[in-house]
Amino acid sequence: ILPEKMKKKNAIGDKIEKMFHTWERSYQKSLAVVLKNKKVSALVGVAAAVLFILTMVIVGPTLGFELFPNTDEGNIKIEFDLPIGYNLSQTAQMYDTIENIIIAHPEVEQVFATLGSQGMVDESVNLASMNATLVDVTKRDRSSYEMVDVFIEELSVIPNVDIRVSASSSSGGGQSPIDFYLQGYDTEILAVLSDEFIINAREIDGLINFDSNMKSGKPEITLYPKRKELAASGLTIYDLALTLRSAVEGLTATKYREKGEEYDIVVSLNTESVNSPEEIRNIPIVSPRGVFRLSQLADIDFTEGTTKIVHRDKVKSAQFTGGVATGYAQGDIMQKITQLQETTELPNGYRFIWGGMSEMMEENNREMGKAFFIAILLTYLLL
Repeated sequence: ILPEKMKKKNAIGDKIEKMFHTWERSYQKSLAVVLKNKKVSALVGVAAAVLFILTMVIVGPTLGFELFPNTDEGNIKIEFDLPIGYNLSQTAQMYDTIENIIIAHPEVEQVFATLGSQGMVDESVNLASMNATLVDVTKRDRSSYEMVDVFIEELSVIPNVDIRVSASSSSGGGQSPIDFYLQGYDTEILAVLSDEFIINAREIDGLINFDSNMKSGKPEITLYPKRKELAASGLTIYDLALTLRSAVEGLTATKYREKGEEYDIVVSLNTESVNSPEEIRNIPIVSPRGVFRLSQLADIDFTEGTTKIVHRDKVKSAQFTGGVATGYAQGDIMQKITQLQETTELPNGYRFIWGGMSEMMEENNREMGKAFFIAILLTYLLL
């Protein structure tokens, strides 16, 4: 349906329309010149490709980029680790100290805590995690990420504890923005390389909560049986293990029943008999051929176990995770970490690979580059 009478155009709108028409005519003339000459067409295509590459190389690194945008969902996660040897009661006391600092802010609505674990895998009496829920975004002046910065600054003065604070977001699936692995075959070498890399990486501006899974675990007692002495005594490796377990941890000998309730009766040596390496070495073992000390039948080593052993592609790996501080972009932090990885000297058979959200970003960048190249190619093929 055509209007009965053409309305008078606005002066500004008329000038803008004339400008677009001028650009359109100029483009048509330029396109006609390019299409008439194949050499000119090829030259323009090469020039466009070179300009695109130069732009990505020169301007690209200065642009911050992220896989998912930051969203203020009002959830903050706080995890803390106490040194090995602390009990659950001491962990609870540390939780009270941290909670008093957190709830002092009017932006915090409620706090949920879990003592003795950090997720489904990390469990120990010296670990704990907290989830702080903030009031609605319309009722506070500071965002979740600004509150994270405040908590990090205030909690950093607490001694003898490792605290990690991050804003939770459903867009990333709960994963850390920075996630990569150091693969190798020897756990001890991985632990040494991890410690060195963490020290260097913590100098990167904008990288927070950076840590790895290669942490010292609980003290362990390892027995290396002396097979000749065992055969001469008439005992087996199982007898050694059972004796050590019954002496240190205890065995359930029977049950006590009263008023419908059952209670295990555990028999073990008293604490004074197993509270030092020498006492453990002198634990008696009874055999058909006499009584032996534990040290006579096995070499005993006191070590520290690894809290968690990660395998990536069936290879032992040290997993590194970290966050991004407010005002920094995930892509910029990944570039700095990549530069540090390239300058880190690794033994043969060891390498860094990205994982989680970081791996997704790397794949997206590669696929995006391919898509741009194909788009340019198809454009000039169609011309």
